[in-house]
Amino acid sequence: MYLLTGRENKGRIKVLQTGTPVTSTAVELHYNTTGVWTLKKNPMDKFDTFIVVSYIQQTTVFKVVGADVKDIDASEIYFNDKVETINCGGPIIHSGRFIQITASGIREGVREWPVPSGLKVKLSAISASQVILFVVSESGSVGGGRIYYFEVDDLGELREIESKEVTKEITCFALPQQDPTGGGTWGKFVAIGDKENMIRIMKLDAHDRWSFPANIPMNNCHPSSLMLCSMIPPGSVSVVTNMLSTTTGDSSNNNNNNNNNSSSSSSSSLNGSRGNNSNSS
Repeated sequence: MYLLTGRENKGRIKVLQTGTPVTSTAVELHYNTTGVWTLKKNPMDKFDTFIVVSYIQQTTVFKVVGADVKDIDASEIYFNDKVETINCGGPIIHSGRFIQITASGIREGVREWPVPSGLKVKLSAISASQVILFVVSESGSVGGGRIYYFEVDDLGELREIESKEVTKEITCFALPQQDPTGGGTWGKFVAIGDKENMIRIMKLDAHDRWSFPANIPMNNCHPSSLMLCSMIPPGSVSVVTNMLSTTTGDSSNNNNNNNNNSSSSSSSSLNGSRGNNSNSS
């Protein structure tokens, strides 16, 4: 049995199989957390090694050693523990470094990319070879912002490729999770959810970057988290989303839809071939 559970950065795919043993290892947290992530030490590891826990003004890193969970210095993976972590990922291709996203920018090993003055990072997505940010005004005004797109080069360095101004309020991102041992492969698409109750598939190819080959309407719900899954045949992806109801209808409509503030999942497939702008199904 395969289950999609959770919301936003707490989303998980769970596989239930008869006879599979479960080992539970826990550590007590004393503060309200804003995010929890797990990271592999090496791309080929079967299990994750690090647990990153974010709070409002700090970040804590734990390391799983056998059946024990130990609190370690965040500098062991080159994270800044004095700030809130918005997102993190890695290890990235070629270098094996981890990426920490904060409101002030990107930290990749000892290198940093700060956001322009007066702006802050609101949302991000990370894969083994790509990073995408949604940056807005520090004043917190509702509306659009700017998308920044980064790629990992052949030397393992994260490089800013391009940025684009957007007028819509973005609610979530998703990049395809490439095999970190694949040696320089980049996803061709990013999935973008927004407050207009729409998931937009945007191309990242150099020759037609920022074009939209597919838009997926979410009816009366706006997406709160997204995931791009590899599909068969090769080159295709499926979009899986959590949705939050944003409007209410009459009782007859409500009988046929999810209740307000409930989450559900939806998927749509998109062929990854180049130059095809009518690929949604």
